[in-house]
Amino acid sequence: MTDKNARIIAKRTKEAGKTYGFQKDHNPRIPADYWFQNPVEGLLIFIVFYTQACRWAKCLGCNLPSQVSQEHVCYKDILKQVDFIFHNVLSDEKKKDLRKIIVSNNGSVLDEQTFSTTALFYFITKMNLYCPNISVLTLETRPEYAQVAELELLARAIQEGDTPTKLELAIGFEAFDNKIRNEHFIKGLEIPVFERFAADVAKHKHRLKTYFMLKPIPD
Repeated sequence: MTDKNARIIAKRTKEAGKTYGFQKDHNPRIPADYWFQNPVEGLLIFIVFYTQACRWAKCLGCNLPSQVSQEHVCYKDILKQVDFIFHNVLSDEKKKDLRKIIVSNNGSVLDEQTFSTTALFYFITKMNLYCPNISVLTLETRPEYAQVAELELLARAIQEGDTPTKLELAIGFEAFDNKIRNEHFIKGLEIPVFERFAADVAKHKHRLKTYFMLKPIPD
């Protein structure tokens, strides 16, 4: 499966006319990137884990997969990335002050073939242990990877922390117009798939955040 996914990523990247390479020399035990922000809601950390790249790989203008790996990244290495965040990046003060965490891998965190489920729940365990004031945990994903049973387990896990925490799912929707979204942006996202995803999110009272392009390509 691992080799198959790497071949799929390479094939789709080429079909999309993209010529970038991947970060094959990156230390797999350190996240691809992370940064802090200070919105009105309080301190936020945005974490981009180093995993296998987005398997869709076709979205126009998106070179984010170039920051991660074409090949599979072992779950044990992703666990070390989690440890790096909580033991090297976050000071005791920041752990206490954090109000929101955004988890990304420049693809889909809920795609278990690229982001280990073990690592995801390990991250939540660390968050519950070390960050007592988190109000929102955001996971970036494509909607087709969101399974109701997994969302229920994730919601239950984050509720076990010291502070009630909301689960937020973030997706790139890009444009309402189907032609612009799928023919120009090559997003590969049909309205029925998004509507089912939104219904599942609403049913379990999770939050939904969508990203849109500010200047869509004209006809």
